[in-house]
Amino acid sequence: MSTPHQTLAARVPWSKLAAELDIHVRTMGLPAATQCPLCKTGVVRVYRDALVGGEWFHCQTCRCQGDMIELAAAVWGLGFPDTVSRLGRLGFELPDSEREIRLYVQQRVEYRQRLQKLWDSAAGWIDENGAAIRLAHHAGLYYEAPASRRQEGPEKILRFCDAPTVERCFAPGSMSHGGGRRPRRCNPSGRALFTGGGWKQVLMVPYYDLPWRICAFAFIGRRGDPDQDFVFKRANVGPAHREGVEAGLAMHPQVLEASERWDSKIIAMGDLVPAWRLQLRHLEQSRIPLPLVVWHDSHLHHNWHAGNYRVRTRHAWKMLASREIVFWMPSANLATFEQAIHVNGKISTVGPRTPADAESLREYCWKQTPDDLTRHILDHTKPWPQVLSDYLDTLGGLEVEDVLAKLEISGLDVDEILRKLNHGTRLRVVRIRAAAKHVASVTYEGKTIIERDDKWYCVYRNGTQSQILGAVLRVDAMVYCRPRKETYLAGRVIYEGQEVEFCALQKEIEKDPGGWIDRLLMSKITAAAFCVSSWSRHLLAISQAFQYPKTVVGVDRVGYDKQQERFVLPQFTIEMGGEVKKLKYPVFPEPVPAAKLQLPEVLSPEEIDRVKNRCNEVMTEVFWATAACVLANILARVYHLKPYGIALQGYVASEFGREVARALGCIESCPHTAAEVKWALLAEQRHDWPMITEVSPVLQRKYRRQFFEPQDEGQVRNCIAAVDWVSAKLLGMQDNWHTISTASNGSQADDTLAVAKLLIPAYLKNLCKRQLDLGNHPNSTGSLVDDVLQDLARYAKDHYGDPDAVLSGRRAIEVNDATSRAEALADLLDYFIRNRKLDIREQLTTRRKPALIKHDNDGREGLLLPCGTLDKLVKESPVPPPSMDQVYRVLDQAEVLLDEDDDGVVFRRDWFDERCRLSRAQQTGMLKVMG
Repeated sequence: MSTPHQTLAARVPWSKLAAELDIHVRTMGLPAATQCPLCKTGVVRVYRDALVGGEWFHCQTCRCQGDMIELAAAVWGLGFPDTVSRLGRLGFELPDSEREIRLYVQQRVEYRQRLQKLWDSAAGWIDENGAAIRLAHHAGLYYEAPASRRQEGPEKILRFCDAPTVERCFAPGSMSHGGGRRPRRCNPSGRALFTGGGWKQVLMVPYYDLPWRICAFAFIGRRGDPDQDFVFKRANVGPAHREGVEAGLAMHPQVLEASERWDSKIIAMGDLVPAWRLQLRHLEQSRIPLPLVVWHDSHLHHNWHAGNYRVRTRHAWKMLASREIVFWMPSANLATFEQAIHVNGKISTVGPRTPADAESLREYCWKQTPDDLTRHILDHTKPWPQVLSDYLDTLGGLEVEDVLAKLEISGLDVDEILRKLNHGTRLRVVRIRAAAKHVASVTYEGKTIIERDDKWYCVYRNGTQSQILGAVLRVDAMVYCRPRKETYLAGRVIYEGQEVEFCALQKEIEKDPGGWIDRLLMSKITAAAFCVSSWSRHLLAISQAFQYPKTVVGVDRVGYDKQQERFVLPQFTIEMGGEVKKLKYPVFPEPVPAAKLQLPEVLSPEEIDRVKNRCNEVMTEVFWATAACVLANILARVYHLKPYGIALQGYVASEFGREVARALGCIESCPHTAAEVKWALLAEQRHDWPMITEVSPVLQRKYRRQFFEPQDEGQVRNCIAAVDWVSAKLLGMQDNWHTISTASNGSQADDTLAVAKLLIPAYLKNLCKRQLDLGNHPNSTGSLVDDVLQDLARYAKDHYGDPDAVLSGRRAIEVNDATSRAEALADLLDYFIRNRKLDIREQLTTRRKPALIKHDNDGREGLLLPCGTLDKLVKESPVPPPSMDQVYRVLDQAEVLLDEDDDGVVFRRDWFDERCRLSRAQQTGMLKVMG
């Protein structure tokens, strides 16, 4: 099969499909877990498909799996053409072309089913076939497990098949002539899988990149010689000619359950044969496998046939979730270091005393039981920086340079690696790299430019040299910013041994590179570099001659990065698993939120409880309420939810709430013109951090209302605004605002807000360590704000703080739901009744004063809210009143609606009176005193 087209399933995002299929998922980022919509008893898990695109689902109970189109087809019971057509009608951008659908079915669904059928139909009982027995003995993979254990043990990881069947699976067109009476043992085409003669029976091991999607096979044939009888065949399911094509992981299906017996640790090996020898020995005696997986790198096994491109395990590690990965490396090799660095795993170097060749390693394994060896490996683990430091200390200078060069070629950040090495090793490596510098030269427009002592010189024909720049310009990357369609240059200016990093607009540098370098050095290190003015416009071209920059897409959004699965802040990122990395090539236009937040640190009990100890009860409630609402907006995209506007009502909430929001990293805007209003509305959607908006009274009412008026159905808000009581109730009737309100004053200490600056980075790091799992809280009301607040309380408790102080924030939050929206309407009407701006009458009259009209509905007493009444009552408010359609939905969702006609809507009188009584009791304090 030729290179497959991009899958149609990449255009069907899980977050949108889940809503269409009525699948409830809220508190789990990808991978997500929810009730299986097919069997209704199992748990379906959804993973991001990094190899093909889109998402992948799998249910362990009913064994159903596939992409999002297959999920929709299974739930609806439709064929693929009908499913694609229905998804198109629901708003998914899918083609109507029959050819596109046919290619999707052939290249994705049927091809994957063909690979699975090959594995399912392969024989598992090796002792029933003489050729398979001999082959297993040659490879050292023969097992003698009882028949009762084979199906759930060895046969799950090792089977055998005849070579022509394998060839027909991967190349059905080339092998079509091999059927019938004309036997063919191998593919005669140029893309033969098994080259040469002697290929009859082959042992086979599947590699998975997602649960349980086969992405590759390892085959062992002929005499089982690793130098010429091993074949690694990658499935044609993703890009075929890109560095680091996915190889997947070989594992027993129960390896995750088995890891629980070993403190959630999993051993990863890069050599299939010794790993499977160990696992098969263990399965002869036990029904539970060892916590063992096998990764693959074609550089480590260069003699295995894997095509002309590098194949290695990269994305499949995510199947192991939050398990600790321990790489067993009896002898040092760069491929293992690359994998350990990639997943931030540990390394165990236990092994034979003699050089760990195949024979000595086999003897070492046979001298111990599988359980003892596993325990020995896990008991002697070290962090990868320590093992790499020890390894580099044994190498000479040139060998160290080669190791670092190979790590950089493989795509790793060598500078970041060096920062994690032991101090002594790091100093030695720096000296080696400094001593390895040579005088570099390039030819530019017929002239020779040399780089020496961090300066550039021009060499003329008579041999004389003239300095043209007193520094060195290195452009490492051209960073393209998609939203603004602008290109930035990122790199370093090296001046007298100091490196000054930069990331600036390309057009700004191109105007006068020499002058720009001068201004950069002056602002950063108070220095100036000599530059010949006639050479200034040539500096960028000379820099590219020395080092051509790579092209990357810039990170310009502060918040959750779905593609990389990490949280992005202006100065650093928090990766899944909790690792903190320096952010490369940030492109953030000013102002940018979270700019002053520092690297995450573990909060002490004193810091967590400082708010409670230094502020009164009201201020403590506002602090944690604001923190929970801001965090809920930051996390909304993680859990496929929308952010909410945050309304601050009352003096303490308005003043202290905004101070807390500033400390949490939120930026402010105070527009005074129509153009500034337009910019502010766009800016609040630019990042995941909510923006503090101060609506200027000098603005015309139509512009002020744009901040609060929903422009279309389902519009999201991501701002914080201080409003009066009436405006807060009007916002409470909308479907996209939460309200933080207080009725009394409070006091605070000066150092309270210092905790807010530490809170978000520390909490996000802790959340990433837990794989974005907010947990199941029995008291949850179904709101993300509630879940975040309860998880903050759990975080405080785990760090010996007071969780009750955190949960007190719930008293200040009016979470937006169906009941609260109806109550906000009742409170607003009661407010105008108490202020004598609204009456309750027997019938409609021509009087101008608005009124609620008593109404009888089938014997149930109701009140009619006439059309236009709210408009008259709140005409001076900066928040627009809801339409009658919105009022109808609010009352209907709260189940208090009685009727609707041309005059208005009718709601229950008993509900309204009870709500007015409770509201007045709260305002007078009676409700709190009486209970």
